[in-house]
Amino acid sequence: MARYTENKHGIRVRCWCASCLYKELTRAVTVRRCSKHHKDVKPTGYCKHWQMSHQLEQAGLVTE
Repeated sequence: MARYTENKHGIRVRCWCASCLYKELTRAVTVRRCSKHHKDVKPTGYCKHWQMSHQLEQAGLVTE
């Protein structure tokens, strides 16, 4: 079952590796590197250390 949360701007964010603060992109589309665990993980993975990435914290921010 997928987990979701909202950022401070009301944008719904799925809690998985692809949206996590600790993800590091790799050349492979099917694998991410976790900087918290120092291992390769699937983008659809989830763990108790998940934290929203800075980019998704800012999603929905309106600036003029």
